[in-house]
Amino acid sequence: LTFFIGITHHGEYCDDIRVIAPVYLKSTFVFDLVTSLPVSFFEIDSLFVCRGANPEMEAESDNNAFRFVRVIKPLKIARILRTLKLMKMLKIFSVVGDYFRIPPFLARSMKIIVFILLLVHAASCMFWLIKEVSNTPENMQRFLTTQGFPGDTAENTANPYQKYVIAFYFVNTVFCTIGFGDIAGMNTAERLYCVFLFYLGVLVFGSLLA
Repeated sequence: LTFFIGITHHGEYCDDIRVIAPVYLKSTFVFDLVTSLPVSFFEIDSLFVCRGANPEMEAESDNNAFRFVRVIKPLKIARILRTLKLMKMLKIFSVVGDYFRIPPFLARSMKIIVFILLLVHAASCMFWLIKEVSNTPENMQRFLTTQGFPGDTAENTANPYQKYVIAFYFVNTVFCTIGFGDIAGMNTAERLYCVFLFYLGVLVFGSLLA
């Protein structure tokens, strides 16, 4: 579809596909192609094929075999944000503020809060994905046990909402520089991501205070 959307080329509007195609192919075509792949469908289909060829295939082998596929999933978040043009959407607060005559300080505060919440949400989802990808099911259950979900009964098994709250809580402790220490990186991938969160938190709050 992007091939048929007009662009600004050399300061002029252009809707000629012969001009649009080379520009798009050199810019975000590969990114859009990769993030458009139905990763979950490929994963399930490959799983059935592998188990059909080898019925004794263990669950742990399944998890290890498809970890590399799941790495593509976080890119979809970036694509959604780019498609929605998040920064332009935040300008809606200015329009709403002018219409309802909201004080500028309050409107700016609301915009900052929404931006931080979206950033923390994305960071939380990424943290849990990295944890799922870089740990075996046994290690994941050990971690959930330390968080009060031993998994011995249905009531003590963490559901997706509870897992999200754990990740959301951890990212907030990092961004707010509290660091209780009850959750920390368990392996190299998680530790590297935590280092990334440290600097991201410093940049975000440093920008807010500047």
